[in-house]
Amino acid sequence: MQNMIKTQGTKAYLKLAARFKLAIHLYLASALLLSLSAIAGAPLSGIHSGYSPSFSSPTILQLNDIALPAGSSFYLHDSGIISRSHYQLILQKTGRSALWFESQGLSSSGKYLYRLLDDLGWLQEKSWQNASDTYQRDILLTQGTYFLLQSTQVNNNSGNGHELPTSTLISAFNKQQEQELLYRMLPRQSQFWRLRGQLQEFRKLAALSWPTLDHSFTPELGQAHPEVRKLRFILEKYQDLDVKYQTPTRQDVFDSVAIEALKRFQLRHGLKADGKLGPNSHMALAIAPQQRVTQLQINLMRWLQLPRSFRGNEILVNIPSYQLRLLNNGRTQKTMRVIVGNKENPTPVITSAVNRLTVNPTWTPTPKIIKDDLLEEYQRDFRYLQRKDFQLVRGYWRNKEIRQIDSPDYDLLNLPDNFRLVQSAGRSNPLGRYRFNMPNGYAIFLHDTPAKWHFSKPYRALSHGCIRLEEPRFLANELLKQLPEQNKHKQTMQSALQEKHTQMLFLEEPVPVYITYHTAWIDEQGVINFNRDIYGWDNKANLIAQFKTIISNPVITLSLNNL
Repeated sequence: MQNMIKTQGTKAYLKLAARFKLAIHLYLASALLLSLSAIAGAPLSGIHSGYSPSFSSPTILQLNDIALPAGSSFYLHDSGIISRSHYQLILQKTGRSALWFESQGLSSSGKYLYRLLDDLGWLQEKSWQNASDTYQRDILLTQGTYFLLQSTQVNNNSGNGHELPTSTLISAFNKQQEQELLYRMLPRQSQFWRLRGQLQEFRKLAALSWPTLDHSFTPELGQAHPEVRKLRFILEKYQDLDVKYQTPTRQDVFDSVAIEALKRFQLRHGLKADGKLGPNSHMALAIAPQQRVTQLQINLMRWLQLPRSFRGNEILVNIPSYQLRLLNNGRTQKTMRVIVGNKENPTPVITSAVNRLTVNPTWTPTPKIIKDDLLEEYQRDFRYLQRKDFQLVRGYWRNKEIRQIDSPDYDLLNLPDNFRLVQSAGRSNPLGRYRFNMPNGYAIFLHDTPAKWHFSKPYRALSHGCIRLEEPRFLANELLKQLPEQNKHKQTMQSALQEKHTQMLFLEEPVPVYITYHTAWIDEQGVINFNRDIYGWDNKANLIAQFKTIISNPVITLSLNNL
C-alpha cells in the first residue's frame, strides 16, 4: 500500500512538472524585470497598510509624481528587450520603413498598441515626448510589444511568455496580422477588461478639482458642516451616493442617506461598514482618483501573469481580499474566506498546483517559527512541547524514528543527527484536519485551522505565510470528485478523521493554484472594489520585487518538510 501511494505521488508530481514547464520560461525572463522598471506610477505604499494609520506626515497620501530621466526607458529597453539592430532586422524582413506608423501618423494597430501600453502604465508621457521623431517612437512602441510578448501568453494557455519575439513580430507583420497579435497577447479574463473600463472612469475623475477632507472631522447624524459637502461630493462621484439626493438643502448634511453611502464605500474598500468616519475611512477617502489610476494600472499588469483564460478546476487566492475562489472553466463555484501571511511573513505571489491532500497532517515548524514562537516557551518549561504533542523525528515513511522531548538541553535550532521538530496531528496542531500540498520553494500550502474565530475579523493578515481556509472540508470533497472511485476515497478520508490517523490522498490531476495580489477588482455586480495594500506592494519598486519573487520561485520543488 505504501509503495502504491509513492507511485501515485510520483505520477502526480511528473504531471505537475509537465503542466508548468512552459510557465518556468516566464520566471526566467530577466527582460521582463527590465521592462517593469519603466512602468509609470506613483508609490501607494501608504494606502490601507493597517488599522492604525498615521497622518503625521502631510505627504503620506499625496501623489508622488516620479518621472523617469530623459531617455532612461530607451536604455532599459535597448539593453533588456530589443536592440536597434533587432529593430532594423524586423524592418528589413518586413520591407517596412516603420512598424506602427503610416504617412499620416500612427496606424490603427499603432493607436491600439499606444492605448494599451498607456493603460498598463508602461508608456510614460515624458518618454513619448522625449522620443522626438517617428523613428524613436516606433522603437519605443516595438519595445512595448517585446515586453508584452515576454510577459503574456500568446500561443497557448498553459505557459506564459514567448521565446522568439523577433520572429513572432516578423511573422505577424508579413501576414498583416499585427493587430490580431496584440489582441492575442491580452487576457480573456473579464476582470482585465472591466478594470480597463474603470481606469478610463477614474481618469475622468482625476481631471476634476478634488476636495481634501479634514482627517480629524468625525460628523454626527444630522450635522451640517462644510466638510460634509466635500464628503458627499466624493461619495457621489464614486457612485456610492445617488445624485438625486444631492439637493441644495442636503448637500452639507450628514443624514441617513450619507451614512448609507459611506457604508457602501466602506464595504467596497474592505473596511468595517459602520457608517462612521474613522481613521481607516479617512485614509481611503483621501486617496485621490489619480492615485487610483496608478493602482488600477498596476493591477492590470498583474493580470498579464495569469493564464489568458481559466480552464477546468482551478483555485484562485487573492491575498488583499482574504478570499479563495474555486473556479470551473472560469466560473466561480465557491467563495470562502482565508487568512494570509502577516506583514512580517507575507504570503508570496506564486503559481503552483494542489497535488496531494493530507488528512490529520503533522506540522514541521520552520526555524523562524521555532525561534519566534516556540523557543522561549521551551526554555521556560521543556514539557511545554510535550504537552503540545511535539516530538523529534528523523526519516520519513516507514523509516521514521521518533524521540520524545524529555530534556531541557536540546538546541531546537540545531538538532543533531538530522532530527527535526514535528507536531503530531490533533487539537493543538495549527494545520487542523486538512492540508492541501502544492509544490513551491516557500513551503507555502493551504490548510485548515482550529482557530475558526479569526475568519470573522475584517483584517486577516495573521499567519506565518501559509493560507488558512474557512471551509477546508468543502474544498477536500471537491478535489476528491476528480478521482476514480471518489466515494471510496471519501470513505478513506472519513475513516482517517474518525480514527485520527494521518492519511495522504494523491490527486490524479494536480489542480492549479494561483496566489495573486490584486488590490482592485470588480465584483459580481460590476462594482469596483479596492482592498488594503496590506504588504505595501502597490508601487513601482515593489511591483518589480514581486516579479523577482516569482522568478526566484522554483515551482517544481517537493519539500520533505511538508510530508
